[in-house]
Amino acid sequence: MATKIKHGSTFRMIMSDFTEVEWGAIYPHDFIEAEIGQGDDRTPTTIVADPDERIITITAETSHMRLGPAEMDIRVTKGYDTIIIPDSGVFKFLIVKTVTGTGA
Repeated sequence: MATKIKHGSTFRMIMSDFTEVEWGAIYPHDFIEAEIGQGDDRTPTTIVADPDERIITITAETSHMRLGPAEMDIRVTKGYDTIIIPDSGVFKFLIVKTVTGTGA
């Protein structure tokens, strides 16, 4: 079952449990970015890397996104190397209808 995110809420994904080797490939990075895709539409995200805890937090607003499937991956640039997380596939989730506050 896909993770469901309510339309109009703040998308928040926290990635942790990186091994020392995995984190070493990610941090310190020169550039890190992620976009949420729905077909040809792209939603920018905010990414914060916490080197002390080895955590990456990704957030985005969903109010302008369509209901339905969405996907995301993360691009990390470190020197001349580019790492895509996850290394195969994408993170998949659904934007679903909210009830509260819609006047329904």
